Amino acid sequence: MLPNKTLKVNKDQKGVSLIISFFIMVIIVAIVLAITTLLYNEIKMIRNIGNSVVAFYAADSGIEKVLYYDRKVIPVGSRGLCSMVEYNATSNETACPTKSQISNINSALNCNQVPGVDFKVLNDATKTDGCDPGVCNNCTITFATDFPSETANNGKKYTVSARVSPNAEGEIELTIDSLGEYKKMTRKVELFNAGATAQDFLAITGAYAEPLSYPVASCTAGQGVNIVVRAKSVNVISNASAYIKTSWDQDYSTIPSDRIVSLMLSEGSVNDGEFSAIWCGPEGSYYVDVVVTDEAGYSVSVENIQPFYFEW
Repeated sequence: MLPNKTLKVNKDQKGVSLIISFFIMVIIVAIVLAITTLLYNEIKMIRNIGNSVVAFYAADSGIEKVLYYDRKVIPVGSRGLCSMVEYNATSNETACPTKSQISNINSALNCNQVPGVDFKVLNDATKTDGCDPGVCNNCTITFATDFPSETANNGKKYTVSARVSPNAEGEIELTIDSLGEYKKMTRKVELFNAGATAQDFLAITGAYAEPLSYPVASCTAGQGVNIVVRAKSVNVISNASAYIKTSWDQDYSTIPSDRIVSLMLSEGSVNDGEFSAIWCGPEGSYYVDVVVTDEAGYSVSVENIQPFYFEW
C-alpha cells in the first residue's frame, strides 16, 4: 500500500516547478526592467546635462559677441552696440549682417532679426537719438544667431537683447540677456551693469618726461623737457595734452596756459602712435600729467609721470 500512496503524492505535485520557474522569471524580468529604467533615466539625465552645457555656452557666446562689438568694433561715435545691427546692414560694413545679406560666411557670425521684433528700439521715445551710434545712450538691440546644424529643429542658437540706458546717477549702463538653445534645452545668461569704461576703448601704454640733454633752438638757454606718450585707441585720438605742474597735487584750474602743452603725433596711425612735445620754462621742479582724448569723448590720464628739475 505504501508504494501506491507515494505515487499518488508525486502526481499531485506535477507542474509546481513550472509555476516556480515562471515566478522566478517574472522577478528577474522585473529586476532587469527596473535596472534598465534607472540606467535610461541616468543616461537621459547625463545627455540633458551635456545639452544644457552646450546651451549655456551658446548663451555665453551671445554675451561675448555683444561685448566685442560694443567695445571693439566702433565705426563711429561713442560705442559699437548701436552700430552692431542696422535695418540695412549693407550700408554699414562693420554691422553684424543678416544671412540674406551675406550668405557665403559661417552663419554663426551673422545677426538674424528675431521674428516680429525690430533690431533697434528706443527705450524712451522722447530721446530720438538714443539709438544713434554717435550717442547710443537709451536703446535696446535684439537679434538672434544660429549655428549650422543638420537638424534644424535641434540646432544650436542664441537670442540676445542688449539694453543701454542711464542709471539714477546718469551713468550709461549696459544690460545683456542671452538665451541659448540646443536640442530643446535652454539656458539663460544675464549681465547687469556692464558699464563701459574709457580703458575699454582708449589706453596710454607708456609715458615719460625728462630734461633735455641736448640744445633745442626753441628753448632760450638750450634747455627744456621732452615729453613722450604712447597711446592706442579704437577711435581716432583727437587730442593729447601735457600739464606741467609745480607740485604733485596742483589743480588743473591753476595751471597757466603756457604750461599746458599740446602733444603732436610723431609716428604710427591716428589710432595708435607716439605723441611728443618739448616744453621750455623757468628754473624749477615740475610734475607732468598727460591726458589723451579720442573723438568719441573718452579720456584717460597719467598723473605725475616723473618729477624733474632743470635750471638755466
